[in-house]
Amino acid sequence: AGFTASDARGELGRAVQTLRLSADEARHLAGDVLPLGGAPGQEGRLGLTLRVPLGVVLAITPFNSPVNTVLHKIAPAFAAGNAAILKPSPHTPVTANVLADIFAEAGMPDGFLSVLHCGNDTLLALLDQVMGKYSVDPGRVYLTGLSMGGFGTWRLAADHPEMFAAAAPICGRGNPETASRLTKLPIWAWHGTDDPTVPVKNSIDMVEAIQAAGGTKVRFTSLEYIGHASWQAAYQSADLYAWFDKQRASQNQ
Repeated sequence: AGFTASDARGELGRAVQTLRLSADEARHLAGDVLPLGGAPGQEGRLGLTLRVPLGVVLAITPFNSPVNTVLHKIAPAFAAGNAAILKPSPHTPVTANVLADIFAEAGMPDGFLSVLHCGNDTLLALLDQVMGKYSVDPGRVYLTGLSMGGFGTWRLAADHPEMFAAAAPICGRGNPETASRLTKLPIWAWHGTDDPTVPVKNSIDMVEAIQAAGGTKVRFTSLEYIGHASWQAAYQSADLYAWFDKQRASQNQ
């Protein structure tokens, strides 16, 4: 990714932190035991919540910070018990392969992580295959990506809006000329106001273009004083996941 040696070491430190945070979260994801005594007639009773994996997570990652941005996608997926298919950037393919080897050496079951180097056509074919083979709700396929992945999110959403229930591009850039294709798709864009790499105007232009085309399902979160790493706030937001969970492709008519 063009890092200096010191910056690369810093990224590895952040990557270790991502793994540790995900591992710690895995200890709390099994479920909770809740006292129900506050409800009438439930005195002395307990409620048990049980969380189960969603299935297979398809992760598309950009070239910058090729270790930590990959782990931002797949480590939480693993923590929740999901398998993952990783499509890394063609500019940094080796890093993803090395990470896959490390996970395998650590004892990850065969087939739990697959690394795929391909273009968009192959990626869409893979998505169709996964949806046909596994128990995937076709009405609840969500699209998100950061930085270059944010670029890809805008483009893929515009090219195939019917495939997704919702999209969340993070610090990306789209083509305002495609806005008319996105008017029915729920979109939540995020961007840092002080982003020196991809200026926030790129997200603002897309949101305004969609609204001008008649779109009412687009929203935008402007993160004050945040630079390029706006994905940290976005992907730590419980509101984002709750919003995703409410969206269904059947509603995008």
